[in-house]
Amino acid sequence: EGVAAVAGKHIFFRNGQLVQYAIAAADDACGTGGTAADACVVLDATRTKVSFYPLGKTANGSSAAPWASTGGVYEVEIEDGAFTDQLRPGSDKNGALAARFSFSVSPDDKGPMIVEGSPSRNSLLLSSAVPIVDLTFDEPVYAGDNSVAIEAWDHVGDSPPSLLAGDELGPGWGGRAALRWSTLYWLVSHGLEAEAVQAGWSGWDAWRLQFGALEDAELRRNADAWAAWGAAQWGSSWWRVALSAGFNSSAVSAGALPSVNGRRQVVALTFDSAVTAGSGSHFFEILKLDSNELVSRVAAHEVVYVGNKALFSLQLGHSVSSSYYVRTSSAAAVVSRAGTAMAQPLDSRSAILPFVVENDQTPPRLLWSTADDFACLPASGILPDFVLFMSEDIQEFSRLRSIRLLHFDDSSSGSKELWNLVAGETPSSTGVNLTIDSTLRFKVTIGTGSLLAGTPGASGTPLSPGARYQLVIAHGLMTDFATPPVPSAQARVNFSLCQMQYDTKPSRSVRVYSPSPLAPLPNGGPRRFRVLLPRSSIRDVWGNLPVSDDSYEFGHETTPPSFNTQ
Repeated sequence: EGVAAVAGKHIFFRNGQLVQYAIAAADDACGTGGTAADACVVLDATRTKVSFYPLGKTANGSSAAPWASTGGVYEVEIEDGAFTDQLRPGSDKNGALAARFSFSVSPDDKGPMIVEGSPSRNSLLLSSAVPIVDLTFDEPVYAGDNSVAIEAWDHVGDSPPSLLAGDELGPGWGGRAALRWSTLYWLVSHGLEAEAVQAGWSGWDAWRLQFGALEDAELRRNADAWAAWGAAQWGSSWWRVALSAGFNSSAVSAGALPSVNGRRQVVALTFDSAVTAGSGSHFFEILKLDSNELVSRVAAHEVVYVGNKALFSLQLGHSVSSSYYVRTSSAAAVVSRAGTAMAQPLDSRSAILPFVVENDQTPPRLLWSTADDFACLPASGILPDFVLFMSEDIQEFSRLRSIRLLHFDDSSSGSKELWNLVAGETPSSTGVNLTIDSTLRFKVTIGTGSLLAGTPGASGTPLSPGARYQLVIAHGLMTDFATPPVPSAQARVNFSLCQMQYDTKPSRSVRVYSPSPLAPLPNGGPRRFRVLLPRSSIRDVWGNLPVSDDSYEFGHETTPPSFNTQ
């Protein structure tokens, strides 16, 4: 029940036989000087909970001033009658009896650990989306450097990965999400490409296609369920065109692969699951479609695996209009992230994926970026480097072209430009570093992880967590190896930042919010998510960090439950 303190009574703290602290039960004035004169006793609002502060509180008043010694064994004695019934104060009959308890003090050098969460660790969900991940720790925690991020990838569990019947459109916010604002998408028709951009900000029906050099108005597409509809103009006529974040074209997957003019195209194979190279000695082989003649081979471990794509550069002199296909030397050449090999050796002919070498002038385009590996990037707001994987080898970049960073506000229909920096070899107040990998020349790195101080996204000026952003890479920033060189198409890298939310500070409960829904693919395909908690991201009230980096994984399944009549 509620109590009241009685004047003249005390609470004694003994260390061994000596009384180290004596606190007046009625002294509720807490000092912050860290001396015996600052000691106090505090009753909570219900007057049922009593807290003792032998040396008062810390300067900010949030906790007790340090008073115990490591290794000490303390006995606390509450004097008889120190507290009485709050409804009848001063009555001897209603005074609390004397009480004693003891405890020892040991150093707290152990960092916090996750004990539970929602969704549950390693669980499989049938829900459409998870906006927030709740994590509960074994002790109250504060934010560290807020470097928490959420990784995302396509996942088919223990099932064998399969080659899709075509390449997908460009990624949206947080990877292969549904269609979202101002994202570049690519359709394939007769081996040529058409760029899809958003014409306005009014919604799904505001998408239009800006055609390039299409020979006719026919768009090849499969019968997938479309995520949205848009209007496309061809000459003076308008055509209804279906858009989908999971678009598959039966025309090509690796794209038209011209190399007779010096171009070095990238073969891009797309699977239904995130993949990597299998162990052992395996190969990807390029063969002629009409004669099965082996033209070249690439070791499986030398292929670049990003998300659910396998990429390698084609640098051979092929005959114009010759058709080729790809196969692997064994089923174990490619495995899922769960370690499951393909059900049989890959053969792109079975997925309607032969490609034709043509002498065209298609510009290099973006296939994947490291931003697509995440549902949301670290909540710290400090940008990492962004690695781009292009559709062909890049010869050089232009120091006259720029990269822009845009910020999107969900509450408005527009965007705000945070910076516009030209490509360069060293970061500056007007430039950002850009490098082309000397071995994998279709791999380009934007050095946003080393922005000059004062630039939004640098360590001293972080971006706002819980928001959406976009890197706009100017048309012509890069050129390929064609003769003459063909400038790259404009590209956009969409990403968002995670946000950390605490009930109180400190708190055992931490919420990780992702602006991009943690949802299955638009076509219902399964996805897997992993909350990455670097050791520096969380600390306890004493400043201890976890023993090591941690992660918290969950995902979606596509098989609904069924009745068991037994």
